[in-house]
Amino acid sequence: MTRLFVGPQLDEFIHIREQQALNLLASLFQKSREGMPCDLGKELTALTNSIICRMAIGKRCKENPNLPSDIRKLLQGMMEYAAKLSFTQVFGPLQRLDLSGNGKRLVSTMWEYDRLMEKIMKDYEADEVNNCQKEGSDVMDILLETYRRPNDEWKLTREHIKNFFLEIFFAGVDTTAATIEFAIMELLNNPNILEKLREEINSVVGTNRLVKESDVPNLPYLQAIVKETMRVHPSGPLLRRQCNKDSKINGYDIKAGDRILINMYAITRDSRLWSVPEKFLPERFLTNHKDGVGQIDYCKGQDFSFLPFGSGRRACPGASHGLIVTHTTLGALVQCFDWKVKDEEKMDIKLVTGYSGAMALPLVCYPITHFNPFKA
Repeated sequence: MTRLFVGPQLDEFIHIREQQALNLLASLFQKSREGMPCDLGKELTALTNSIICRMAIGKRCKENPNLPSDIRKLLQGMMEYAAKLSFTQVFGPLQRLDLSGNGKRLVSTMWEYDRLMEKIMKDYEADEVNNCQKEGSDVMDILLETYRRPNDEWKLTREHIKNFFLEIFFAGVDTTAATIEFAIMELLNNPNILEKLREEINSVVGTNRLVKESDVPNLPYLQAIVKETMRVHPSGPLLRRQCNKDSKINGYDIKAGDRILINMYAITRDSRLWSVPEKFLPERFLTNHKDGVGQIDYCKGQDFSFLPFGSGRRACPGASHGLIVTHTTLGALVQCFDWKVKDEEKMDIKLVTGYSGAMALPLVCYPITHFNPFKA
């Protein structure tokens, strides 16, 4: 919280985010020239996965360009096996039985991840011993530096580091990619909103260069669209907590230690909290809107009607990073392309079981070049 996800460290990684965004655009321009469709969800997942991996273990990614995809395959295996386990198999009386064998497969995949991360950590430690020249610190450098400090009151272990990376690989890839994909889908279903956003980008950025991270504070409608996307399609629809003291909620006794699931998907569709909650209406988050929700500080999680990043000590520490990538990527996709959905005039929104509330059916689109910054 003091070194990894604060402004100065995020600024250190801006070149990674910019380069990976340009790689995505180059891939989409190539498909546009060839008249080929793209699975937008896969393209966005590859983008967010590459950014996270290069921020986290950039030195090893330079030596092994296939490393991000190798890690992604392990995570996909974990999600696949974990999603097949029922609630009672995880928390209930069946947790000691593995009738389907998916529990064993999940454990095997997690051990494979453990071995990979242990090798990566040893490679970093060997570099330190051999005084290999550094080109700036990535996340692994920072964590191993903390791990080596002998006098810290709370000692960081290798298992802590491995679990931390597992958490950011899970939470930092699918959630961001799903949010951007849902935003594009809503814009395609609401062309008037798309045009209004494009007009805002043109007025602030102009028509001769690509939108940058520094432009985002001057693009309130872009910010409102991202907020409304997270309201209608929360990437973390269930918040998981454990009660730390005996409580009573709506007449129910909640004991200390009880596990609680908070249904944010239902809260952000509650008509008592939101006017016309089923409608995609970014304007509700503008400061002058009649609903008066434009001032919600959704990163700190102080307004319990809208908690896309959770709240309290267990809130998402990577909120700033996720928002940077979401805003700039969405802005670039709107600025550079028109989109034509393959085989369907209007998308059918269905959700799939997994880490985040992603779309069950892939959003397959034809990218049609609107503005090419490589030729500007």
